[in-house]
Amino acid sequence: MNLRFYPLDKQECTFEIHGYDSMRFLLEPEFQWVVPGVPVVTDANSIHSQFEVTQVDFKAKYNSFLSSVAQCPYHQGSYAYNTEACTKCENYGGKKNSESKDECVDTNKQSPNTYTTLAITMYMKRRLSYYMMEIYVPSITIVCLSWVAFWINRAAVPARVALGITTVLTMITQSTRVVDMPQISYVRAIDAWLLACQCMVFGALLEYAIVNYYDRKPKAKTAAAAPPQPVKVVRLPNSPSEKGSMNGHMVPPEPPKKPRNPDDEGIAATIDKGARILFPLSYLGFNIFYWVYYSVADQHH
Repeated sequence: MNLRFYPLDKQECTFEIHGYDSMRFLLEPEFQWVVPGVPVVTDANSIHSQFEVTQVDFKAKYNSFLSSVAQCPYHQGSYAYNTEACTKCENYGGKKNSESKDECVDTNKQSPNTYTTLAITMYMKRRLSYYMMEIYVPSITIVCLSWVAFWINRAAVPARVALGITTVLTMITQSTRVVDMPQISYVRAIDAWLLACQCMVFGALLEYAIVNYYDRKPKAKTAAAAPPQPVKVVRLPNSPSEKGSMNGHMVPPEPPKKPRNPDDEGIAATIDKGARILFPLSYLGFNIFYWVYYSVADQHH
C-alpha cells in the first residue's frame, strides 16, 4: 500500500484464486453471479468504510508452470461503480465498461502444467469528508487566525505574542492527530500540508519579532554629546521634631529616554503592511499547488 498521497490516495486491491490439480474456474455458464453479469456486488446499507469502490476488473486466465507457455485470458471485463448514484439500493453492482472472451484454442487445457486463475482487482479511493472536517478546515482556520496579529497595534506586545504562541501550539497539537498510521520513511500528502501550516503560523510569530526589533530600536548617537543633566538638591528635615534643622540630600537625575528612530518605525509599519498581503497570497498559492498536484498527479508513478 502506497501512502504518499494519503489521505488523497487511491488504492488497488487484487484477489487471486488459483485452481490446481485439473480444477478449472469457469465463469459461464456454470458460474452464476449474484447479480447477472456483475462480478462484485456491495451491500450498500452495511458498508462503513473510509474507502469507496470506483472500479472492479476481473480476469479469468489459463496459466502454466512452464515459463515458455504464455498466459491466455479467456474471460475478462471492467465495471465502474458510483455508489452515490444509488441512494436507496440494498445492493449495488456497478455498470459494465467492457467485457471480452477468448476460447484459448492454442492452450493445452488438459496438461498437468496448466491451471486457471480468477483475479479480481478493486480500485478504491479514500473518502475525504472526515479529513476535511477534522484536519484541513481546522488547520486553515488556525492559519487565518494567526494573520489577525498583523492588524493589532505594534505596541500591544502581550496581545500579539500570546496570539502567535497560541496558534503555534494549537497547530502542533493538530499535527499529532494523524500519528495513528504505519511507520513509514517518506512524506505523505497530509504531512506536507501540516508542515506548511506550521511554517505559516511560525512565520507570523517571527514577523512580529522583526517588527518589534525595529519598533524599539534606539536612535543612533550623534557626534555632539548631550550636556550633563544638573543634579537636583532637595532640602529635607532630619526628623519631624527638628523643624529648624535642614540637611541637603542629592537626588540623582532620571535617565533620559532613548529617542526612537522615525526611519525604523517606518520600516516596522511597512513590514506589517506587507505581511497583510504576502502571507495570505503565499498560503493561497500553496493551496492551489497542493490540491492541483495531488489531484492530477499519477499516484502509481
